[in-house]
Amino acid sequence: IDTTHYAEAGINILQAAGILKDCVKGIHLSDFRDGQKHLFIGEGDLDFIGFFNNLSLNDLHAVTLECNI
Repeated sequence: IDTTHYAEAGINILQAAGILKDCVKGIHLSDFRDGQKHLFIGEGDLDFIGFFNNLSLNDLHAVTLECNI
């Protein structure tokens, strides 16, 4: 799951996490707001607490922080 690209495409990351929860092996984690991609967590509008609560993290292999500097 790439949180910014899902949000950019208009896909709700909470719903995506709920649907894909048993398939997710890796996450490209970044925030999104008003068309701005790859923001640091907390700089955008995405609900990461809800996102992680909807995932099954047992088989998660990698979380990559993907941010513009």
